[in-house]
Amino acid sequence: YLPIANKNGILSNSIIELLPHQFLAAHKVVTSESRRFLLADEVGLGKTFEAGIIIRELYSRGEADRVLIITPAGLVEQWQEDMVKFDMDYTIYRSGMETAIKDFWNKMNTVITSIDTIKQEGNLETLFKGNDWDVVVVDEAHHLTRKDYGQKADKSDRYVVGEKLKDRTKSLLFLTATPHQGDRNKFYNLVNLLDKELFDNDFDLFQNREKLGNLMIRQRKIDVTDENGNPIFVKRIVNTLNHSMS
Repeated sequence: YLPIANKNGILSNSIIELLPHQFLAAHKVVTSESRRFLLADEVGLGKTFEAGIIIRELYSRGEADRVLIITPAGLVEQWQEDMVKFDMDYTIYRSGMETAIKDFWNKMNTVITSIDTIKQEGNLETLFKGNDWDVVVVDEAHHLTRKDYGQKADKSDRYVVGEKLKDRTKSLLFLTATPHQGDRNKFYNLVNLLDKELFDNDFDLFQNREKLGNLMIRQRKIDVTDENGNPIFVKRIVNTLNHSMS
């Protein structure tokens, strides 16, 4: 039993096969008071579908009428297609659309755009003329980078987008299979966009890593099973083979 609503059978009737770990991740987010999470499953475990379940469930509760999805440019159409599988229709925003459609950011309640489109100064300015969002999803969120050098901070334009959006939504989801990337300070700054109170600094994060469980969900292929508890991915067996060099 998975205690998550399935209004009108939308999830069970989905044309995609949804897996237990995706429902469990979605349930943790939906039942959380903060709903600000880093979905960091390993590659291939369906973080997009987890986001789809979360949005669909919040929509059924009347808590996801306005949703903004921000992705790398090459994934915009793929996200649009995946959301159709959850019976959700999204408009793709491209530069200049607010000219063709007056008051675009208030009229369009479900929008997908690329991070490199929305980070442009004019586009970002028009975005914030619209109302707040119920849910904001950022895919490949590790591209939101900030590196601190003493009292100075080197922020990417993409990070600025996250920084400005974080207070304009109740539910904020960052998706990435590589959240850390070997740089503790950048990772701290990414986490800080979700919850600025969780850690004092990157050293605090290093010393109290267990607190990451408050906002990060990371599932591994080795642990994933089907609904009957059978492993989905074949476990790797490593053996050492000795041979003589010629």
